[in-house]
Amino acid sequence: MRSRLVFLVAGLLFCLSCGCSKQQEPAKPAPKASTTVAQPVQTPSSTAEENAYDRYLREEKERKAGVVKNEPVDSKEKEVEAAETASTGTDSSQKTDEQSYEDMLKEWEKKRQEEMKKLIEKLGAPLVDDVNSLIRFHETTPLWVDPKAKTVVMVSEVCQTDAPLEMFACTYGTKEHEAILSVPTVAKNVHAALLAIGAEAGHPVRFQPKYSPATGSEIEIVVRWKDAQGKTQTANARDWVKNFHTGKWLDVNWVFGGSLLQKDEATGKSIYRAEGGDFICVSNFGSAMLDLPIESTEQNANLLFKADKDRVPPKGTPVTMILSVKKPIKPETK
Repeated sequence: MRSRLVFLVAGLLFCLSCGCSKQQEPAKPAPKASTTVAQPVQTPSSTAEENAYDRYLREEKERKAGVVKNEPVDSKEKEVEAAETASTGTDSSQKTDEQSYEDMLKEWEKKRQEEMKKLIEKLGAPLVDDVNSLIRFHETTPLWVDPKAKTVVMVSEVCQTDAPLEMFACTYGTKEHEAILSVPTVAKNVHAALLAIGAEAGHPVRFQPKYSPATGSEIEIVVRWKDAQGKTQTANARDWVKNFHTGKWLDVNWVFGGSLLQKDEATGKSIYRAEGGDFICVSNFGSAMLDLPIESTEQNANLLFKADKDRVPPKGTPVTMILSVKKPIKPETK
């Protein structure tokens, strides 16, 4: 019994020394072969999911291959563009658009001035009783004042004889499709001329909080032209404007609302709003220099007035406009 015990102890010590009794650590299993069938490389068009890193690799590959256009390849270009946008608030494409807009305006104005010069030569001298009493108010455009008669004189051309009207007269190159007369002048200079003869500017029409008509000095307009026989004809401008609904002629004079100044966001310059064509209006405009003191919509479907084709001379006829001040209508006081 004792010898058996000694044997067992000796056997145990041997096993411990050689590691036989230590539980064998399971071998790490070999990586299991994926049970998923290998998939071809897919693009977002063929898969619903793509992580950011994969997308980055794909886009870089496409950029190098020229697939992605209108994007800077070099990261430095992106950095410069981003810094420029942050400092100016505009990106390069916007700056290009603004530059193109300014260039377009300059080209348009240059062409307009050239055409105006030709028209002024064609229109000739104003048809007034005493040319010598006129004082030239502007050196390059046909605008005069008569200090004695208290009148402002301009020359113009008939541009419409039978059309729905928003204007009686517009500045040249603006709204000739909806006006009877086109005037080669600068609206702000006519504004100054009216002040020079004693007219008082009120305010343009207001639509909020409720309709409030334009106010200012009442201005009467007389027109003069030569007929086919060369005889000078004279009429009140109201007689050329006919009401669509009643068939009657305009029975109120214009008032000197005076338009307004507004900053042009594209150029940063202040502009006199009437230069856009809202010169002598028969539809109410908040930018009108002269407007009617009655409600008259500028909605095309509901225009109130039209040109009287039986009274307006043919297109292209030179017409002298004579503006005079009637009783002043003072601006509203607050």
